[in-house]
Amino acid sequence: MQDVVKIVFLTDLHIGNPKVPAKIVHENLIQYLYPTLDDTVDFLILGGDFFDGMVTLDSEAGLVANMIIRDLQLLAAKHKFLIRGIRGTFTHDRHQAKQLMVASKQMPLRLENKQLIIIHDNVIVEKFDKHGISMLFIPDELPFDNLFETAHELITAASLDKVDIVVHHGYCQHLLPSNLPHTPPNVYSAKEYAQLAHGPVLNGHVHKPGVYRQIVSGGSFERLAHAEEEDKGFFIVEYNPDNYHTSYNFIKNSGAIKFLTIDLPPTVTIPVALTMLQDVAELLVGEILAYVRIKTDDPILRHAAKEMMKKYQNIVFSYDSISRSKQQIDVVENEDLKCVLQPMTPDNLPGIISKFLATSGITLTTEVIKTELAEL
Repeated sequence: MQDVVKIVFLTDLHIGNPKVPAKIVHENLIQYLYPTLDDTVDFLILGGDFFDGMVTLDSEAGLVANMIIRDLQLLAAKHKFLIRGIRGTFTHDRHQAKQLMVASKQMPLRLENKQLIIIHDNVIVEKFDKHGISMLFIPDELPFDNLFETAHELITAASLDKVDIVVHHGYCQHLLPSNLPHTPPNVYSAKEYAQLAHGPVLNGHVHKPGVYRQIVSGGSFERLAHAEEEDKGFFIVEYNPDNYHTSYNFIKNSGAIKFLTIDLPPTVTIPVALTMLQDVAELLVGEILAYVRIKTDDPILRHAAKEMMKKYQNIVFSYDSISRSKQQIDVVENEDLKCVLQPMTPDNLPGIISKFLATSGITLTTEVIKTELAEL
């Protein structure tokens, strides 16, 4: 009888993203990820896109990336867990993660005859005899006409009918945005992945976390854009190789930078819109950095909002067109338009504003809002 295998699954850090300082990513990893990497963990799995793009070693992103790698090496050696990962999208990772994941001479290179850290850049099956499991690693953008067939051949060559776990970076069929002009190559369904794995498919690439059948989409650790306003973090996965039972626990990164979108209908007045925006901005004053976007086609409101937001040095303000967003809404499946306020009347406006603020974790009663509106 094998023990339950405990996996911490972290993906899509995007170190070097211009909107999210690498230092903040590191601080959030220290607060939320590192405490979970203890003696009970068997594997830390990195699901790709560790980097956002090419970085230089003397840049902030390069220096922070090296600190993170060093931290993970020390934690793995101390608590005796293995680190395995895959290259993500080539334009993001290149081969940087593999080059950085080299343990120093002062640290153990192996753990019970297994290399401590490996980042795979090709499809491969790896067996872990101590844990009684096998894993299939599938990086992004591989040059195979039929990746599914290649994976089957590798599994058969390893004298297996299926692997226990698949680690994959790229789209799965249920994650494809709707109305794509064409389907990317080597995109498979949950039913097809069930032919490859007894247990979970740990998937990186799509930044929205979630579980669909046996596919665990890790999402990104940080918010990186206004289309990604949902919770961010990582998963702890427990897998029983005897009965293939898998459990999942999402760990929220509560320190993730806030990206807030206010979708303003044409009927809203400029004073009401500016009051809403100011209330949100005041409640974000304590944040190190935040992004606030309004959606409106009114050029006067855009200008007024831009001028008003100049006094909030920690907030990056932007605006977008409602008409352009409506054209994109069917194409971008993960677009998160949280703050739709139509239809609006004088009676329901305070309640609408209150509900909108609640989606961002801001509590403001309808009575307070009524008082503020009455003073306009």
